[in-house]
Amino acid sequence: MQELGATFKPRGWLVVQAVPFDDPTGTIATIPSASDYLMLMAYDEHWSTHAELGSVASQGWYERNLPAA
Repeated sequence: MQELGATFKPRGWLVVQAVPFDDPTGTIATIPSASDYLMLMAYDEHWSTHAELGSVASQGWYERNLPAA
């Protein structure tokens, strides 16, 4: 992403990334320095093949997970 940013910046282009809400690799902390904007993908609590039914991001799930993002 650093290389992409270095290439884009002289052209006036932006680096925009969609990042997972609960990134298990912990790389989310290093992404902002390489990006102009981040879009937090704060969903996927439940999905079509999930074992239980529910919303894609309930308020409680969102509030519990936000501090870890």
